[in-house]
Amino acid sequence: MGAHNTATEHYARTRVEHVIGLLRETSGITAEHWADTLTEALTYPTGGSIKSYLAEQHGREVDTFQASLHLAGADIERVANIWAPTSRIVDTKSRATIAFFDGSALEYRGVTTLIAHLGLYVGFAKWGDDAVRLIAYRPALIRSGSH
Repeated sequence: MGAHNTATEHYARTRVEHVIGLLRETSGITAEHWADTLTEALTYPTGGSIKSYLAEQHGREVDTFQASLHLAGADIERVANIWAPTSRIVDTKSRATIAFFDGSALEYRGVTTLIAHLGLYVGFAKWGDDAVRLIAYRPALIRSGSH
């Protein structure tokens, strides 16, 4: 668990901008929603942590976004597995190292925070030997009412 420093912040922001570009080329309201959300997030300062962000969201519904970025050195080779499920409830109760989203788990270890500001979260988690997973959360725009 950590935050980007000045040396890595540029690479992180460039990776988010790359994903935004791909989303802008994709049709559909979900792609548009996440392109706008990530664009807004990039206007905020770097900082925060995944643990404190999710603790603030405990018991609330959040919209979630994930994309796997396969890397060749510092460059993005390809983006795969873009996933934006419906809103899910965050559960951090009595767990020091993990959060649950309607049963799916996220370990805090290995997550590097880029932005945790005004309800938005953007970070990266190591994903295999040559990839990182971009993860983003925001308060749910449409409450499911089914939880």
